[in-house]
Amino acid sequence: MNTTATQLVPAAALPKQLLRDMRAAQHRIWLQAMEFHSEGPAMQALLQAACEAAARGVVVRLVCDPHSYLNQPSIGTVVRRLRRAGVVVDWCGHGWWGWPVAGRSHVKIYCCDDTVYLGGGVNFSQASFANHDFMLRYTSAEIADIALSAAHNLYSWWARPDYAVAISARDTLLADGGTRGQSIILEQACALVRSAKRVWYVSQFAPSGQLARLIRQSKTEIVAFNTARTATSLLDAVGYRALNYRFQAYNQYQGDRKIHAKYIVAEQADGQLISLTGSHNFNATGVRFGTQETAILTYDQSLGQQLIHYARQLV
Repeated sequence: MNTTATQLVPAAALPKQLLRDMRAAQHRIWLQAMEFHSEGPAMQALLQAACEAAARGVVVRLVCDPHSYLNQPSIGTVVRRLRRAGVVVDWCGHGWWGWPVAGRSHVKIYCCDDTVYLGGGVNFSQASFANHDFMLRYTSAEIADIALSAAHNLYSWWARPDYAVAISARDTLLADGGTRGQSIILEQACALVRSAKRVWYVSQFAPSGQLARLIRQSKTEIVAFNTARTATSLLDAVGYRALNYRFQAYNQYQGDRKIHAKYIVAEQADGQLISLTGSHNFNATGVRFGTQETAILTYDQSLGQQLIHYARQLV
Protein backbone atom coordinates (compact mmCIF):
# COMPACT_ATOMS: atom_id res chain seq x y z
CA MET A 1 0.00 0.00 0.00
CA ASN A 2 1.36 3.39 -0.99
CA THR A 3 2.50 5.86 1.67
CA THR A 4 2.12 9.55 0.88
CA ALA A 5 3.38 12.68 2.57
CA THR A 6 0.72 13.95 4.97
CA GLN A 7 0.13 17.69 5.14
CA LEU A 8 -1.33 19.26 8.27
CA VAL A 9 -3.59 22.07 7.04
CA PRO A 10 -4.64 24.55 9.77
CA ALA A 11 -8.29 25.57 9.81
CA ALA A 12 -7.43 29.14 8.76
CA ALA A 13 -5.63 27.84 5.64
CA LEU A 14 -8.21 25.21 4.73
CA PRO A 15 -10.63 27.39 2.68
CA LYS A 16 -7.97 28.52 0.19
CA GLN A 17 -6.41 25.07 -0.11
CA LEU A 18 -9.78 23.35 -0.48
CA LEU A 19 -10.91 25.97 -2.99
CA ARG A 20 -7.86 25.27 -5.18
CA ASP A 21 -8.55 21.54 -5.03
CA MET A 22 -12.23 22.01 -5.87
CA ARG A 23 -11.47 24.22 -8.85
CA ALA A 24 -9.00 21.63 -10.16
CA ALA A 25 -11.33 18.65 -9.65
CA GLN A 26 -12.45 16.81 -12.79
CA HIS A 27 -14.36 13.80 -11.47
CA ARG A 28 -15.63 13.98 -7.88
CA ILE A 29 -16.04 16.31 -4.92
CA TRP A 30 -17.30 15.06 -1.55
CA LEU A 31 -17.87 17.57 1.26
CA GLN A 32 -18.96 16.06 4.56
CA ALA A 33 -19.19 17.71 7.97
CA MET A 34 -21.53 17.82 10.93
CA GLU A 35 -22.24 21.52 10.52
CA PHE A 36 -22.85 23.43 7.30
CA HIS A 37 -23.35 27.20 7.30
CA SER A 38 -23.37 29.18 4.08
CA GLU A 39 -22.63 32.65 5.46
CA GLY A 40 -19.25 34.32 5.06
CA PRO A 41 -16.93 35.13 2.12
CA ALA A 42 -14.90 31.91 2.32
CA MET A 43 -18.05 29.79 2.33
CA GLN A 44 -19.58 31.74 -0.54
CA ALA A 45 -16.45 31.10 -2.61
CA LEU A 46 -16.47 27.38 -1.77
CA LEU A 47 -20.17 27.01 -2.61
CA GLN A 48 -19.67 28.88 -5.88
CA ALA A 49 -16.81 26.51 -6.71
CA ALA A 50 -19.09 23.55 -5.96
CA CYS A 51 -21.73 24.89 -8.37
CA GLU A 52 -19.13 25.57 -11.07
CA ALA A 53 -17.71 22.06 -10.68
CA ALA A 54 -21.15 20.53 -11.05
CA ALA A 55 -21.70 22.60 -14.19
CA ARG A 56 -18.57 21.14 -15.81
CA GLY A 57 -19.68 17.58 -15.07
CA VAL A 58 -18.01 16.85 -11.73
CA VAL A 59 -20.09 14.74 -9.34
CA VAL A 60 -20.44 17.05 -6.33
CA ARG A 61 -21.98 15.83 -3.08
CA LEU A 62 -22.50 17.80 0.15
CA VAL A 63 -23.33 15.60 3.16
CA CYS A 64 -24.18 17.11 6.54
CA ASP A 65 -25.99 16.28 9.75
CA PRO A 66 -29.65 17.39 9.57
CA HIS A 67 -29.30 19.36 12.78
CA SER A 68 -27.70 22.10 10.67
CA TYR A 69 -31.31 23.10 10.06
CA LEU A 70 -31.86 23.91 13.74
CA ASN A 71 -29.79 27.10 13.88
CA GLN A 72 -29.83 28.30 10.26
CA PRO A 73 -33.31 29.29 9.07
CA SER A 74 -32.06 30.19 5.57
CA ILE A 75 -30.48 26.81 4.87
CA GLY A 76 -33.48 25.57 2.89
CA THR A 77 -33.02 28.35 0.32
CA VAL A 78 -29.29 27.59 0.07
CA VAL A 79 -29.90 23.87 -0.40
CA ARG A 80 -32.43 24.49 -3.17
CA ARG A 81 -29.95 26.77 -4.97
CA LEU A 82 -27.22 24.15 -4.74
CA ARG A 83 -29.51 21.41 -6.03
CA ARG A 84 -30.60 23.55 -8.97
CA ALA A 85 -26.92 23.95 -9.84
CA GLY A 86 -26.47 20.17 -9.87
CA VAL A 87 -24.95 19.67 -6.39
CA VAL A 88 -26.30 16.61 -4.57
CA VAL A 89 -27.18 17.59 -0.98
CA ASP A 90 -27.79 14.76 1.47
CA TRP A 91 -28.30 14.42 5.19
CA CYS A 92 -26.80 11.69 7.33
CA GLY A 93 -26.84 10.57 10.94
CA HIS A 94 -29.42 8.43 12.67
CA GLY A 95 -30.81 10.85 15.24
CA TRP A 96 -33.91 10.49 17.32
CA TRP A 97 -35.89 13.59 16.61
CA GLY A 98 -37.10 13.74 20.21
CA TRP A 99 -33.50 14.14 21.44
CA PRO A 100 -31.42 16.39 19.18
CA VAL A 101 -27.95 15.40 20.46
CA ALA A 102 -28.47 11.68 19.82
CA GLY A 103 -27.31 9.79 16.74
CA ARG A 104 -25.42 12.67 15.18
CA SER A 105 -22.91 12.34 12.37
CA HIS A 106 -19.79 14.12 13.61
CA VAL A 107 -17.67 13.00 10.62
CA LYS A 108 -15.49 15.41 8.60
CA ILE A 109 -14.24 14.25 5.19
CA TYR A 110 -13.46 16.47 2.20
CA CYS A 111 -12.40 14.87 -1.10
CA CYS A 112 -11.52 16.37 -4.49
CA ASP A 113 -10.59 13.68 -7.03
CA ASP A 114 -7.56 11.96 -5.44
CA THR A 115 -6.96 14.53 -2.70
CA VAL A 116 -8.69 13.87 0.59
CA TYR A 117 -8.81 15.65 3.95
CA LEU A 118 -9.20 13.45 7.04
CA GLY A 119 -8.21 13.25 10.68
CA GLY A 120 -9.41 16.68 11.79
CA GLY A 121 -12.42 18.48 13.15
CA VAL A 122 -13.07 21.39 10.77
CA ASN A 123 -16.74 21.86 9.93
CA PHE A 124 -17.99 23.34 6.67
CA SER A 125 -18.59 26.87 7.96
CA GLN A 126 -16.88 30.25 8.19
CA ALA A 127 -16.77 30.16 12.00
CA SER A 128 -15.01 26.79 11.98
CA PHE A 129 -12.12 28.23 9.98
CA ALA A 130 -11.34 30.56 12.92
CA ASN A 131 -10.94 27.76 15.49
CA HIS A 132 -7.78 26.04 16.68
CA ASP A 133 -8.24 23.08 14.36
CA PHE A 134 -6.84 21.37 11.25
CA MET A 135 -7.32 18.63 8.68
CA LEU A 136 -4.77 16.13 7.35
CA ARG A 137 -4.38 16.33 3.57
CA TYR A 138 -3.49 13.18 1.63
CA THR A 139 -2.89 12.99 -2.12
CA SER A 140 -3.49 9.38 -3.10
CA ALA A 141 -6.19 7.77 -5.22
CA GLU A 142 -6.10 4.70 -2.99
CA ILE A 143 -6.54 6.66 0.24
CA ALA A 144 -9.28 8.81 -1.29
CA ASP A 145 -11.15 5.68 -2.41
CA ILE A 146 -10.88 4.12 1.06
CA ALA A 147 -12.03 7.33 2.75
CA LEU A 148 -15.08 7.64 0.49
CA SER A 149 -15.88 3.97 1.03
CA ALA A 150 -15.91 4.71 4.77
CA ALA A 151 -18.12 7.75 4.19
CA HIS A 152 -20.60 5.69 2.18
CA ASN A 153 -20.58 2.99 4.85
CA LEU A 154 -21.46 5.53 7.55
CA TYR A 155 -24.04 7.23 5.34
CA SER A 156 -27.06 5.58 6.91
CA TRP A 157 -30.01 6.39 9.10
CA TRP A 158 -29.10 3.33 11.14
CA ALA A 159 -26.07 2.63 13.33
CA ARG A 160 -23.26 0.76 11.58
CA PRO A 161 -20.54 -1.48 13.08
CA ASP A 162 -17.29 0.16 14.17
CA TYR A 163 -14.30 -0.78 12.06
CA ALA A 164 -10.65 -0.05 11.22
CA VAL A 165 -8.99 -0.07 7.79
CA ALA A 166 -5.36 0.60 6.85
CA ILE A 167 -4.99 3.53 4.44
CA SER A 168 -1.18 3.43 4.24
CA ALA A 169 1.78 1.60 5.72
CA ARG A 170 1.67 3.84 8.79
CA ASP A 171 -1.93 5.14 8.99
CA THR A 172 -5.22 3.45 9.89
CA LEU A 173 -8.69 4.94 9.52
CA LEU A 174 -10.94 4.21 12.51
CA ALA A 175 -14.72 4.66 12.28
CA ASP A 176 -17.35 4.71 15.01
CA GLY A 177 -20.56 3.55 13.36
CA GLY A 178 -22.91 5.07 15.92
CA THR A 179 -23.81 2.09 18.11
CA ARG A 180 -24.70 3.48 21.52
CA GLY A 181 -22.05 2.83 24.16
CA GLN A 182 -19.49 1.56 21.64
CA SER A 183 -16.43 3.39 20.25
CA ILE A 184 -13.38 1.84 18.64
CA ILE A 185 -11.78 5.31 18.69
CA LEU A 186 -12.20 5.81 22.44
CA GLU A 187 -10.97 2.26 23.07
CA GLN A 188 -7.84 3.00 21.02
CA ALA A 189 -7.31 6.26 22.92
CA CYS A 190 -7.36 4.37 26.22
CA ALA A 191 -4.94 1.74 24.90
CA LEU A 192 -2.52 4.45 23.71
CA VAL A 193 -2.48 6.31 27.02
CA ARG A 194 -2.21 3.09 29.02
CA SER A 195 1.01 2.11 27.23
CA ALA A 196 2.53 5.60 26.94
CA LYS A 197 5.59 7.05 28.59
CA ARG A 198 4.40 10.60 27.90
CA VAL A 199 1.09 12.01 26.63
CA TRP A 200 -0.08 15.18 24.87
CA TYR A 201 -3.87 15.72 24.94
CA VAL A 202 -5.79 18.38 22.96
CA SER A 203 -9.57 18.44 22.53
CA GLN A 204 -12.68 20.55 22.63
CA PHE A 205 -13.64 18.78 25.85
CA ALA A 206 -11.89 17.21 28.82
CA PRO A 207 -11.53 13.43 28.77
CA SER A 208 -14.03 11.42 30.78
CA GLY A 209 -14.48 7.95 32.24
CA GLN A 210 -11.65 5.46 31.84
CA LEU A 211 -9.61 7.77 29.61
CA ALA A 212 -9.70 10.52 32.24
CA ARG A 213 -8.47 8.09 34.89
CA LEU A 214 -5.65 6.89 32.64
CA ILE A 215 -4.54 10.44 31.82
CA ARG A 216 -4.50 11.36 35.51
CA GLN A 217 -2.20 8.39 36.13
CA SER A 218 0.11 9.12 33.15
CA LYS A 219 2.93 11.62 32.66
CA THR A 220 1.17 14.33 30.70
CA GLU A 221 3.27 16.94 28.94
CA ILE A 222 0.31 19.05 27.79
CA VAL A 223 -3.42 18.90 28.47
CA ALA A 224 -5.46 21.55 26.64
CA PHE A 225 -9.21 21.94 26.23
CA ASN A 226 -11.80 24.72 26.25
CA THR A 227 -12.96 26.81 29.15
CA ALA A 228 -16.12 28.92 29.46
CA ARG A 229 -14.24 31.94 28.11
CA THR A 230 -13.85 30.27 24.69
CA ALA A 231 -17.57 29.58 24.34
CA THR A 232 -19.19 31.08 21.26
CA SER A 233 -22.75 30.35 22.40
CA LEU A 234 -24.73 29.71 25.58
CA LEU A 235 -24.89 26.02 24.67
CA ASP A 236 -21.08 25.92 24.42
CA ALA A 237 -20.70 27.63 27.80
CA VAL A 238 -23.06 25.17 29.49
CA GLY A 239 -21.37 22.22 27.80
CA TYR A 240 -17.85 23.28 28.78
CA ARG A 241 -18.85 23.85 32.40
CA ALA A 242 -20.79 20.59 32.63
CA LEU A 243 -18.25 18.33 30.89
CA ASN A 244 -14.92 19.94 31.76
CA TYR A 245 -15.15 21.09 35.38
CA ARG A 246 -13.94 17.85 37.01
CA PHE A 247 -10.74 17.90 34.95
CA GLN A 248 -10.16 21.66 35.01
CA ALA A 249 -7.19 21.45 37.40
CA TYR A 250 -5.24 19.63 34.67
CA ASN A 251 -6.05 22.13 31.92
CA GLN A 252 -3.14 24.26 30.69
CA TYR A 253 -5.08 26.23 28.08
CA GLN A 254 -5.72 29.88 28.97
CA GLY A 255 -6.52 31.29 25.55
CA ASP A 256 -9.70 32.93 24.28
CA ARG A 257 -9.86 31.18 20.92
CA LYS A 258 -11.93 28.01 20.69
CA ILE A 259 -10.10 24.69 20.51
CA HIS A 260 -11.79 22.35 18.07
CA ALA A 261 -8.86 20.04 17.26
CA LYS A 262 -9.08 16.60 18.88
CA TYR A 263 -5.94 14.47 19.18
CA ILE A 264 -3.65 12.49 21.45
CA VAL A 265 0.07 11.92 20.96
CA ALA A 266 1.51 9.05 22.99
CA GLU A 267 5.25 8.54 23.29
CA GLN A 268 6.10 4.87 23.82
CA ALA A 269 8.91 3.45 25.96
CA ASP A 270 11.15 3.17 22.87
CA GLY A 271 10.57 6.84 21.99
CA GLN A 272 8.17 6.13 19.12
CA LEU A 273 5.28 8.55 18.72
CA ILE A 274 1.78 7.21 18.03
CA SER A 275 -0.95 9.75 17.31
CA LEU A 276 -4.73 9.53 17.23
CA THR A 277 -6.48 12.48 15.61
CA GLY A 278 -9.94 13.07 14.16
CA SER A 279 -13.46 14.16 14.97
CA HIS A 280 -13.85 12.34 18.33
CA ASN A 281 -13.78 14.60 21.41
CA PHE A 282 -12.53 11.73 23.66
CA ASN A 283 -15.53 12.25 25.91
CA ALA A 284 -17.93 9.42 26.68
CA THR A 285 -21.03 11.59 26.27
CA GLY A 286 -21.08 11.31 22.48
CA VAL A 287 -20.47 7.56 22.75
CA ARG A 288 -23.51 7.12 24.98
CA PHE A 289 -25.62 8.97 22.40
CA GLY A 290 -24.37 6.91 19.44
CA THR A 291 -22.36 9.55 17.57
CA GLN A 292 -20.67 8.62 14.30
CA GLU A 293 -16.97 9.58 14.22
CA THR A 294 -13.76 9.01 12.26
CA ALA A 295 -10.11 9.26 13.30
CA ILE A 296 -6.63 8.50 11.99
CA LEU A 297 -4.25 6.32 14.02
CA THR A 298 -0.78 7.12 12.73
CA TYR A 299 2.83 6.09 13.35
CA ASP A 300 4.09 9.01 11.25
CA GLN A 301 6.91 10.45 13.40
CA SER A 302 7.05 13.76 11.54
CA LEU A 303 3.32 14.29 12.00
CA GLY A 304 3.62 13.34 15.68
CA GLN A 305 6.23 16.06 16.12
CA GLN A 306 3.99 18.57 14.32
CA LEU A 307 1.11 17.74 16.65
CA ILE A 308 3.35 18.17 19.70
CA HIS A 309 4.46 21.56 18.35
CA TYR A 310 0.79 22.47 17.76
CA ALA A 311 -0.01 21.63 21.39
CA ARG A 312 2.92 23.69 22.68
CA GLN A 313 1.69 26.70 20.74
CA LEU A 314 -1.65 26.46 22.53
CA VAL A 315 -0.12 26.81 25.99
